[in-house]
Amino acid sequence: MANPKTRLRLPIRVGLYTCALATVFALLYTTLFAKTTAFKSASAATTAVVYAMNGEPVPVFSSTSTHENNSDASNETSLEPTDPLAFVSSSDNEQSIGDIPDAQSPAQQSSTQDEILDSTSTPEENPDENASFQVDEPALPEEQSESDSASASDLGANEENATQSTDYGYPIVAKSDDAVTKTILIDVGHGGTDLGDVSKDGVIEKNVTLDLALKLKSHLETQNPNLNVILTREDDATTHGTSSWEDLTWRRNKQEEVNPDYYLSLHTHADDSDGATFYINPDDVQTEILTTLMAQNLASAGWTTPSNTITTDTYPLQLISMANSHAAMLELGSLKSSASLDLFKDSEAMEKTAAALSNAISTTILGNPDAPAYSSVQKQLAQKVNSSL
Repeated sequence: MANPKTRLRLPIRVGLYTCALATVFALLYTTLFAKTTAFKSASAATTAVVYAMNGEPVPVFSSTSTHENNSDASNETSLEPTDPLAFVSSSDNEQSIGDIPDAQSPAQQSSTQDEILDSTSTPEENPDENASFQVDEPALPEEQSESDSASASDLGANEENATQSTDYGYPIVAKSDDAVTKTILIDVGHGGTDLGDVSKDGVIEKNVTLDLALKLKSHLETQNPNLNVILTREDDATTHGTSSWEDLTWRRNKQEEVNPDYYLSLHTHADDSDGATFYINPDDVQTEILTTLMAQNLASAGWTTPSNTITTDTYPLQLISMANSHAAMLELGSLKSSASLDLFKDSEAMEKTAAALSNAISTTILGNPDAPAYSSVQKQLAQKVNSSL
């Protein structure tokens, strides 16, 4: 019969041996299998960074293990097994491709990750995964987005508008319900059987004034569409009445009918003067501002001879002195001057002339929106005399 002490020492020895062996196996497992799992997780993370820096969506896969007791360790570095693909934007990574060792091409890495997907999931666990998963292709860097295209289109439109915002170099005012609105009556000198002056080579004053008036109306409506422009004639109409007095009376009645804010009568010189002469009322400051700017603009448009101004107190003109509006008569150039005739016959030169006069009118009105209407002293005196008779 065995010694009782010997029977007690045997189980103790077996237990100690068993613990020692368990410790050895645990160390081996931790050293070999845990390091292998961590390596796989690190590899997956490395792949994700490389894809991101290539500007492509990066699928990050969960690492599954055949040993259930290792699930906690694997989940520390991966997504849950039931999570779908996760996409990493390249803007979320500050590493460069050069920081990743042994980087593969995007096509090779895509193939590698497809293989990992097949090996880490089964049809039973994810029966519809391959059918439902879709990856949107990112836009290439050189491609322009719709918003960028729209911005470029807007920029092009703005540049085009900028090139069309002037009329012979003069600014164009936008149409607006709140803008300053004024009426301009342009009295086209002569007409019909009233030829006015005639040059030696057959240039007729009535045709020159009509050509300038039509161009002036067109440029005024272009530069400032808020203005109301009216012509006393728009073709070679016959004179009103059988005498110059009757014609003058008709033009005075036209003034009363229209009641314009500004009145401009167009003529040419009968002498050799190449410049422009303005006739205005001596107490009309607003018209003086207007004709001063007209003279400056005409000089830029080719009428280089200095202009001058005459007031109606020294040279009375009924259509000016009796007008209840800012009124002026313009005698432009001379039918006896070769320099003036060259400009009259040049359609482009007359367009520039009309644009210059239009700018002076529009600028004066916009710069003095609250200028008071002109009240003719001569008309007031005439009304007093007539009322006393």
